[in-house]
Amino acid sequence: MSSISPLRVMHLLYSLEMGGAQKVVANLVKHHDRKAFIPVVGSMVGAGPLEELIRRAGAEVVYFDKRPGIDLRVALRLREYIRKNDIRVVNAHNFTASLWGRIACAGLKDVAFVVTEHGRVGIPPKKMRYINRIFAGGIDRIIAVNEETSEFVKSIYAYNAHKVRVVVNGIDVPESPGWAKERLQAEFGIPLDSPVIVNVAALTHVKDHSLLIRAFNLLSREIPDARLLLVGDGPLREDLEKLAAESGLGDRVVFAGMRIEGPDIIDACDVFCLSSRVEGTSIAALEAMARSCPVVLTAVGGNPNIVIDQVEGLLVPHGKEELLAGALKRILMDRELANNLASAALRRIGTDFSAGVVADSTEAVYSEALNLQGT
Repeated sequence: MSSISPLRVMHLLYSLEMGGAQKVVANLVKHHDRKAFIPVVGSMVGAGPLEELIRRAGAEVVYFDKRPGIDLRVALRLREYIRKNDIRVVNAHNFTASLWGRIACAGLKDVAFVVTEHGRVGIPPKKMRYINRIFAGGIDRIIAVNEETSEFVKSIYAYNAHKVRVVVNGIDVPESPGWAKERLQAEFGIPLDSPVIVNVAALTHVKDHSLLIRAFNLLSREIPDARLLLVGDGPLREDLEKLAAESGLGDRVVFAGMRIEGPDIIDACDVFCLSSRVEGTSIAALEAMARSCPVVLTAVGGNPNIVIDQVEGLLVPHGKEELLAGALKRILMDRELANNLASAALRRIGTDFSAGVVADSTEAVYSEALNLQGT
């Protein structure tokens, strides 16, 4: 690709709110080979907190102002932008962006259309699957972020199974340290000597923070000075705050809200925990590993591909609060174990989850898709 003029690629997202897909796009934008691909990021709806991060990574950001529900005009605006700006690859991330992107690109023979599926969140409604089938031919390649997601996509969209490629997520190892314990005390009132468990995720059903709070309640009976720091926001915040209060945890569970500096906060914490029901390849977990913070993850989705249990982190079955509490206790009480897990995890980031390698693999998929367009 480097022997010809670089081609313009659009990463299309539903929004630029805080989320794993958005961070994946920011990393791709940063590492795209500018001799081959010039990136632009499109958002179906209004501005979000990750806009500045994406701009700093070197991409133009454009909004298409989609209205709620069926909005055919957004497809027309998107199509017009693609044609006027000579976009040659559209990489849509997750279902909504991919649906409207396919409608916009219908009949554009010189545009390769790639979909990235970031996880398995359930079977789409029947109506959506029907619409998806109508526009199935408009997809040139599908990127799945782990093998489980790949198999799920193949089972739901069997007619496109041959187009699926697996490209795991990746990140950069930070060049400078993040927060210190003193910052946690100043921002959230967490005592300097308190061991801190941190979770960075949207407060949604899929992430199952209620399981983590129940496990923390068990843990706090043995380590009463421990704190649980939840970084993120979402529709279940009020319910989770109520659960923490009813469990008698008081200020030992800290709701930090959405924070763009989430990865920096991890630096000041003792263990990172995800209690998810399903996962893709968790960017938040990779960020924790890159910051040498030991991780405890539910053994779902792509998590077993991120860490080998007892080697780079601890894995527990989803729904087992006693086991989750026990795993957290092991790391907090055994610093040698914690340090060994963290060191091994950091090495794993460098070998298997490098953002630069992921960008190269993604661009290889683009090249496949472009060949289908006769390029």
